Amino acid sequence: MDDAAFKRIFSDPRMITLLIRRHVPEWADRVDFSTLQPLATELIDEQLRRRYPDTMWRVRTTDGSTDLVLLAEFQGRPERHMALRTTVYGCLAAQSLLQHDKELGRGDRELAVVALVLHHGGRRWNAATRLRDLFRDSAPDAYRVVGRMPPDMQATGPQGPSAAGRSGPGEPLIDPGFRVDSG
Repeated sequence: MDDAAFKRIFSDPRMITLLIRRHVPEWADRVDFSTLQPLATELIDEQLRRRYPDTMWRVRTTDGSTDLVLLAEFQGRPERHMALRTTVYGCLAAQSLLQHDKELGRGDRELAVVALVLHHGGRRWNAATRLRDLFRDSAPDAYRVVGRMPPDMQATGPQGPSAAGRSGPGEPLIDPGFRVDSG
């Protein structure tokens, strides 16, 4: 079966309901399936490049506090960087919704994104399913807060002070008001 057939099948809200109930059970009792709505699958990044997830749906929780975005990708073979691709789609979808939905943008409702890859090929799926598994010794989905830096952590320059006010030996190259918080 090709992508077009899967897109047609999963254009029906009953199939998305079934997909959530079977494959995202942690959300199944929390969402109001009567609020299911398909989302446009053309996403445009900041460089105006178009990205096209196979299907995207939005559903609200029963208490109205959260919108869940469900992305579905149909894959006939493992794709090494699928975790990166689905993360990009999820981020672009979230960015678009936050820009266009005032309640989400203000934080009146939360936003959750779940990506499912429906693998229909003969080969076993052997690609990373988490973004962090694609990167060694790093966490691309996390960041560290940089705050005020203590004097013993300041970087110093190789030259003496110049007339232009550049740093020299023993003088900070960076604002001494920053430090790295490891939490």
